[in-house]
Amino acid sequence: MSEFEDDSSNEEFPPLDSPDTTVHLPVLENITNIESTYYSPCTTTHYGGTSRTTPTELNQTGHSDPTFTPAEICSFELMDLLDNAGCPLNTYEQVVCLLRKQEKLGFSYSRAHSRDKLLCLLRQKFHCPRIHSTTISKCEVFSFPFKDMLQDLIDSSWKHLHSITPHSFGHSHGDELWNSKWMADTFRLPTHNDFNPDTDVMLPIILYLDKTGTDVLQRYSLEPLLFTTAALNRESRENRRFWRHLGFIPSAKSTEDSRDSLQFYHKCLAVILNDFRLAQQNPPIVRIKLSNGTSRNVKAHLPIMIILGDQVSQDTLCCRRKANAGGAGRVHRSCMCSYLSTDDHEACCESVPIDLLQHMTLFSNRSIQEMEDVIDRDP
Repeated sequence: MSEFEDDSSNEEFPPLDSPDTTVHLPVLENITNIESTYYSPCTTTHYGGTSRTTPTELNQTGHSDPTFTPAEICSFELMDLLDNAGCPLNTYEQVVCLLRKQEKLGFSYSRAHSRDKLLCLLRQKFHCPRIHSTTISKCEVFSFPFKDMLQDLIDSSWKHLHSITPHSFGHSHGDELWNSKWMADTFRLPTHNDFNPDTDVMLPIILYLDKTGTDVLQRYSLEPLLFTTAALNRESRENRRFWRHLGFIPSAKSTEDSRDSLQFYHKCLAVILNDFRLAQQNPPIVRIKLSNGTSRNVKAHLPIMIILGDQVSQDTLCCRRKANAGGAGRVHRSCMCSYLSTDDHEACCESVPIDLLQHMTLFSNRSIQEMEDVIDRDP
């Protein structure tokens, strides 16, 4: 068949004598002859050569006076509530179906619990990590217990955990983090020299920070601190279900001085990472489910492998002054490239020497009196 031929013979069209369901508004030929009675929009249905129009008569004021049943009132109020909350249109049908299903099981809405009571009852049946609150410079900082969050991560990802041992390198998965030189060097550290695959588990930790706005105008930021483990493969680490929160760093806009703001940031980090620091010093016992369905308790080794974040957050972690615009001696914390050569595509990046970093760190930790003594000694 040619692409220009009519291929609509197999389609099912309505018969020619079927009723016309098109809405036709009445044609008003003489407006002056219309009586004062008001009508709602009419629907004209044609049957062959005859037609029938049935307008709905309203009262003289132009407003109808309907009556509503309790079912209609309740349905409308529920639909209006869901619509104002921004729920999808099909949420109303889902709620009604759920209520009807529970009603058949003997449930009555009068026995429904409030949100707080239901959460309290669930906490009695399931272990739930408690949120810790600490006040720093009149700001409330929220953090989560590291051990509970780590156990929750293990419970949800046990099928994807890779067993990392000192002898598990170079066999497969060459691009995975656990099959790296860093992992081999980690096992040589004194902290992990006594690693026993039968009683211990290696869970390298990956941290992630990224500041985000919490309001429409982006005036108040909040920086979540999340973690996962490098024992998960790349595909699993890209799944948001395999990341857990450690805490939230609030905005420090109330602090005008840049040094005070930096100090506030690191104080928040110290509070959020305190449980993690203690877990590194005293490895916790965690429960891991095995492939055969059984579980065993092992000691978790928790070295930090990677800290992910953008340049601003990484500069803040390194206490680097935020000087990336014109006039900056170095536009990046790990490169000696200045702002004069940032647009030179042929320039070769020169890493910052470790000796220079140690020298800068030594000078930054000196007191004002020590700096004045250095100036007085110089000719």
